Amino acid sequence: MKPTIWFLDIDGVINSIGAPLPDSGVDPSLYKLTQVASHGSEWPIHSSSKVVTFINEMSRSDLAEIR
Repeated sequence: MKPTIWFLDIDGVINSIGAPLPDSGVDPSLYKLTQVASHGSEWPIHSSSKVVTFINEMSRSDLAEIR
C-alpha cells in the first residue's frame, strides 16, 4: 500500500507565526527558533517540537509521504 501524500504548507503548520507570549500559558521550551536562509535573505521559523516529531513519525513509518 502506498503512503498518503501530504502537501505540507509550512506557514501555520511548521512556522507557528511566532513564539508564545510569556503570559499565554504555553511552555516556550516546546518551541524552537531556526533561521532559514535563501538567496541572501533570512527568515525566522518558530516550530513546535511536538508537531515536527509527529510529521517525522508519519514519514518514517511510511504512513505519509511529505511534500
